[in-house]
Amino acid sequence: MMVHIGIHCPCFYLFHTFFNVISQINYSHFVTRQMTSDMTTIAGGIKSFLLKNCQGQSFAIKDLIHMVFIAYYDKKGIKKNVNQLPYHRDQRYNVKGEFMHSVNSQERNTSTCILTIGDTRTLNFQCFRNNDRKDGKGPIQIVNKEHSSKQFILKHGSLFVLHPKDEETVLRKYFNTTKSCFFKHGKVMFGRNGLSIGLAFRTTVHCTEVDAETGQKVMLDEKAVNDKFKENIIALDKYLADTFRKDRNDKTLQLLYLQLKRKYFRDPGLPKKHNSRHC
Repeated sequence: MMVHIGIHCPCFYLFHTFFNVISQINYSHFVTRQMTSDMTTIAGGIKSFLLKNCQGQSFAIKDLIHMVFIAYYDKKGIKKNVNQLPYHRDQRYNVKGEFMHSVNSQERNTSTCILTIGDTRTLNFQCFRNNDRKDGKGPIQIVNKEHSSKQFILKHGSLFVLHPKDEETVLRKYFNTTKSCFFKHGKVMFGRNGLSIGLAFRTTVHCTEVDAETGQKVMLDEKAVNDKFKENIIALDKYLADTFRKDRNDKTLQLLYLQLKRKYFRDPGLPKKHNSRHC
């Protein structure tokens, strides 16, 4: 489901606040912050929209208490569109199609709501099924049927609502197949021009402890020595040490931010312009 809604003051301040964070760190480094009042305001507005327009859609409508800020732009300075978001499912299921509670932070049977800010991007949906092996392991296969793929155009102010049933591994009779299948979304080709922002709101059930100042996850001793964790720290330190690359990335993002601000927003602190008439 996708609609177009108006974006008002909270989003301007929210985006400005997040820009001050992402312009100072590696674009691949995520930090966790407490939900601000602006985030809560937008989340509440989206929930109200769902209650008004999505009742009876067979998914639960609850408080949206988690938000991910995603910036799409030319991160590598190559001036061409690249796939910035591979096909994926927001919620995880095992090969039997069972919901995996231990690895899902999002509450089961709740939607993901994505508010777009800035330049237009496309989001693709594609249906897949597991292979014919009994254990379900190995590469998944694309389903080539009518309505098995769909492209959504996400413009400034559009709200995309991901129905949780789309990600479930179930038998879809309208594909006229005996195989269970599921949809993935992604393949966001972007980067040649502009800046596109996705604010993804969810209902989560898992909590994690983070440092109040840095936003970094507090790691248990056994997790702190994990090879992947060490790789991430090394990659971030390497990026911060490369001042030329970091400065170039910061300046690019700052320029794109100012362009987006002029194109889509009026600073709420400025007085409105009035046309004057002279007799």
